[in-house]
Amino acid sequence: MKNIHSTSTSFAQPSGISLSPDLKEAYIADSESSSIRALDLKTGGSRLLAGGDPVFLDNLFRYGDHDGVGSEVRLQHPLGVLCGKDGQIYVADSSNHKIKKLDPATGRVSTLTGTGKAGFKDGTALATQ
Repeated sequence: MKNIHSTSTSFAQPSGISLSPDLKEAYIADSESSSIRALDLKTGGSRLLAGGDPVFLDNLFRYGDHDGVGSEVRLQHPLGVLCGKDGQIYVADSSNHKIKKLDPATGRVSTLTGTGKAGFKDGTALATQ
């Protein structure tokens, strides 16, 4: 999905939003489609950055836990996004109990921290819950 016109853009439970450093885009956690989208603030069009289903846009059942690039990424009910000063997007992948990092330039998503189990435990990146 690239530069979809504003009249055909739709969301399936947008839950988190953060502005890009240049204020030209808003990054949105669309939790029910398990995707992260970019919204062009000038045109109102959107594009898929990670997760979701690029072929069947109404498919709300393409989710899981897989790092990678673009639509090969699987998220599950992401609720929050934050764009850092470095331009990287940090994602609260809620049902996977992980924090992930998305590079908007490449579409690459990688797990920063979390074991995948719910909990309340500090520690190293791969031990936190």
